[in-house]
Amino acid sequence: MRIAVWCPDFHPSVSGYSFAFQDLVRGLCSEGVEVDVFTVVELGACTELSVPGLNVVRVRQSEALRHVKFLRVLWNMLWKPRDMAKSIVSKHIQRPYDAILFETIEDPLVILSLPRSLRAISVVRVHGCSETELAMWDRSILWQFKRHF
Repeated sequence: MRIAVWCPDFHPSVSGYSFAFQDLVRGLCSEGVEVDVFTVVELGACTELSVPGLNVVRVRQSEALRHVKFLRVLWNMLWKPRDMAKSIVSKHIQRPYDAILFETIEDPLVILSLPRSLRAISVVRVHGCSETELAMWDRSILWQFKRHF
């Protein structure tokens, strides 16, 4: 079996999300599942995780619109998810996935940017962390938009 996992926060980040994703991936790989992890977290000077059956795809995203906050928000909200979805689709074309796992729904546009055939094999786990709390209590335009999705 071969699956893709979208991780907005992965190794070498030090956070609850990162450790949860790493534990999940190690558990899947120990069962013989081939896992491709897609993340935007840069590796920097750290070494990549060495787990048999794990392939980490670090999607590099540019910050071309640093100086205009409104345009930067639009860029992050609309184009970055499409870039991530394109990376998942290109790997799927090379070797098809049996499932795509989204451990969080923090960025629903990544899922919505996938073709219908890939959305049909996608699994989303929503749990009570930042997406729930921010969707309920954050008044920013971005989170209000995501909440109404």
